[in-house]
Amino acid sequence: MTKPAAEFMLRPLEVTDASRIAELIGDWEVARWLSSPPHPYALDDATEFLTGTIGTAIAPARQEVIEVDGVFAGMIGIDRPFGKLNLGYWLGRPYWGRGIMTRAAARLTRDFFANSRETHLMSGYFSGNEPSWAIQRRLGFTFVEDGVLMNRPLGKRMPHIFTRLTRLKFDQLPGLRLMP
Repeated sequence: MTKPAAEFMLRPLEVTDASRIAELIGDWEVARWLSSPPHPYALDDATEFLTGTIGTAIAPARQEVIEVDGVFAGMIGIDRPFGKLNLGYWLGRPYWGRGIMTRAAARLTRDFFANSRETHLMSGYFSGNEPSWAIQRRLGFTFVEDGVLMNRPLGKRMPHIFTRLTRLKFDQLPGLRLMP
């Protein structure tokens, strides 16, 4: 049974988010699909991440908290981990299956294209993470290439699929541009 859609908001990261980040990324089912956090993930890891992230983003990089019903639920952002602008995201397991990430990604992507001259945005997912690929497909991302990327929680290099969304493709999906 699908959970009902939830209201959410995007807001900037705050130092006080550390305990919630540690709690949600500490869940193996979340961590195993991410490339960079260690596992297990502790409060010190979250504090170190926040110290290195808050106020250091270089435009058009952006990191946002996804809040659901006033509670930290995950993160979404655009940064340059591979020298190219890349959409990255994760959501705590209690919030999966409610359409939250698709709507948050549509909102951030719409803002990105509206406020930059960039012609495309990259993303990707580890092989087997079909829910992440489904989100990207809904946004109009297309396959670029198969690759391999270090998955720190697993401690090894894993098959990774790289994807790209062009401004033109996103503009051809009016439902996403209108999504709240």
